Amino acid sequence: MAWFFLSRVAAALIALITLLVLTRLLAPEEFGRYNMIVASGTICQQLLFSWIISSITRFHSAEEFGGRVLSVSLGAIFAAVALILPVTIVGYLLIPAPMDGFFLLSAAFAISTALHEFVLAALRVEKMGRTFAVATLLRPVLATSLAAGLVLAGGSYGSAVWANVAGAMLAVSFGLPQVLKLASIARPSRSVLKSFFAFGQPLSFVRSASMLFAFSTQFILATLVNFAQVGFFSAALTLSQRSITMLMVTLGQTTAASIFEALEKEGEVRAADELRRHFEMLLLISAPLTAVMVFANDTVASIIFNDTFGPGVAPHLAILSLAAFVNGVQASYLAFSFSMNKETMKQLGLTVSIAAVHILVTYFATREYGAIGASWAILGVAILNAAIYTAYGAKMIRASQPLEPLLKVAAAIACGLPFLLLADRMNSSLNSLALICAAMVACGIALKMLGYESLDTALYGARKLLSRYSTKLAR
Repeated sequence: MAWFFLSRVAAALIALITLLVLTRLLAPEEFGRYNMIVASGTICQQLLFSWIISSITRFHSAEEFGGRVLSVSLGAIFAAVALILPVTIVGYLLIPAPMDGFFLLSAAFAISTALHEFVLAALRVEKMGRTFAVATLLRPVLATSLAAGLVLAGGSYGSAVWANVAGAMLAVSFGLPQVLKLASIARPSRSVLKSFFAFGQPLSFVRSASMLFAFSTQFILATLVNFAQVGFFSAALTLSQRSITMLMVTLGQTTAASIFEALEKEGEVRAADELRRHFEMLLLISAPLTAVMVFANDTVASIIFNDTFGPGVAPHLAILSLAAFVNGVQASYLAFSFSMNKETMKQLGLTVSIAAVHILVTYFATREYGAIGASWAILGVAILNAAIYTAYGAKMIRASQPLEPLLKVAAAIACGLPFLLLADRMNSSLNSLALICAAMVACGIALKMLGYESLDTALYGARKLLSRYSTKLAR
């Protein structure tokens, strides 16, 4: 599992470097436009292609498909791309300027992202860890390098989007041939497509919700305030989502295959045990980081962003980081209650309702309180959504026994909290960083003393890895 999770974590870290680079090369207004294109492209990718990608993970171990899930998924994804490409070309020719450029960039981002995510899902279920890691990391490394070069050469936010597209397609050109060695392309039958679509399409709408919320909020900010505030909000949202939500969702994607395999082959009790271990690790990797970004938000913003972005980002960061954590728990833990029971249509209905609430709340909060009202709206809707998921998944939650790890992590964070509160009051960034490190050490010691199982597992894995590499170096 380490290859799959750690490579995704590394990719998320590179994405944070991309954020750091672009906020230094683009003005807040241009960065806001860049993020709106990325958000709209991601939404399109989720709605048009993600149902195929989700089905690979969910049904790969299901006996009803006779081990042909990967082959028919290949046929389905290529057919979907073949249908979307001419629509994209015609749309670009018919849509008047300047929206034609926005449409083309969004469509190109959607198609390239879909192919990249498909390749990663296929490599994951076939347990090709090293190839998965390379295909995962190629995209952000190439995209960041190309974006920096193009913008420095005089390009704009559009150049940064094209760099993302190029990075994704170069990663696909590496990973896809490996997938084709594992399975041949097969034409999916109507019954297979129906099963995939019935399960995956509602889930696609659900998974696009975070980007739908982001895009609608950005649109409201651009309309009611200005594009500079879109840039500040987008920078804070990107940092919180990339460092917290993406980390949590990545862990969920990494362990989902194991959870579904346990459910299909060994039953609900074994699946609940897998969920418990997943939730413990989920809290371990996300809760301390969330605490840093909520209680030491000024320090984090001043270190990561320049003087143009930092002061504008900091007020949003604390609020959006907490929202990112709540959304991560909902997406990477609570949502399993729907997918395990194949009740994604109910999940879709809930998501549509929440989306409508989000748009209304964000509009009125922004109109009354300005840009910061949009961030408070994001947090309020996240809490509401998680509460509804908790009520629905009460049976699954009881079975996976999450209360004990929650209390232990809360106690550990309380031990580090005084250091975090002091960090923002220091005049020196070095002193602030030292206090943040002290907070993390205090949190780690507390978890160790409380016997937090996932920490012991992580430490054992780290010692084993270090021992292995030490042995290789000694040779």
